[in-house]
Amino acid sequence: MAREVVSQVQPPRRHRMPLRSFLQLMEVRGFLLVLPLLALLLGFFVYPIIGILVAGFYTSPSAGGAPQLTLTEYARFFGSSEYVSVLFTTFRIAAISTAAAMLIGYPTAYFLTRSERELTKKVVLVLTFVTLFVGAISRNYAWLVLLADGGPVVQFLRILGAKNLSLLGTETGVIISLTQFLLPYATLSLIPSLKNIDRFTEEAALSLGATGSKTFVRITLPQSLPGIVAAVSLSFSLGASAFVTPLIIGSGVVNMLSNFVYTRFVEIFDYPFGSVFSTILLVTALFFSYVVNSLLVRRFEVRGRK
Repeated sequence: MAREVVSQVQPPRRHRMPLRSFLQLMEVRGFLLVLPLLALLLGFFVYPIIGILVAGFYTSPSAGGAPQLTLTEYARFFGSSEYVSVLFTTFRIAAISTAAAMLIGYPTAYFLTRSERELTKKVVLVLTFVTLFVGAISRNYAWLVLLADGGPVVQFLRILGAKNLSLLGTETGVIISLTQFLLPYATLSLIPSLKNIDRFTEEAALSLGATGSKTFVRITLPQSLPGIVAAVSLSFSLGASAFVTPLIIGSGVVNMLSNFVYTRFVEIFDYPFGSVFSTILLVTALFFSYVVNSLLVRRFEVRGRK
């Protein structure tokens, strides 16, 4: 009788969910969690990009009549030496600025990850971060003062012997300002890769008779390749899409694709032709990133086999 009462009092056993069903439920919940983010990206990123890509294949409203699918706008771009020249100018300025930022940023990132001087590291890191908080307009107007004909930079270069030198309204001035803008992005992109390098591999190479330079080229540099690719891709994309810097430092003489995009969309309202500029700018940045990634990976793979 007592056993029957105990059996009645005991709660019923809970049904255990199979592992596969549990995982499926977690996948559904995970998808629901990222659903707002996906909706945000689709609505405010993917959809506008698709709209810009499609708009370039329609006739301009100035042509009259209903819009029709055509390649006229692309033929108009590549058929004009002025627009092609702006494309090469954009590519050249972005590439040189990226190279300069990498030449300065790599040693800076290497110092931040290897130096034992904690105070100096903190000062350099703070200075690197501070530049990110300065607005584009404030930064470029500061460079406008520095690079002016009577500014300290030009005066110093003239003391060194550079006569009749002018930096405003030139590609050199734009490159100087862009390099300073890209430097923190390049440096911060390189730090994680350099920090994750196993120091024992470098010490092993040195103990086996390798010189410091050879250890850097054969051990450190290949292992920091992911950071180099990320830094170069990010720096080039930001440099190629720069708008305020060529507008202020270029003084209307040095124009990049982003300036023509603004003119076509905001001032002329020529959306199809502005979409062509935007598409070419996007394709150029993606193509450059792909080429850099392929060349660097292939080069270091071949060197690693040797």
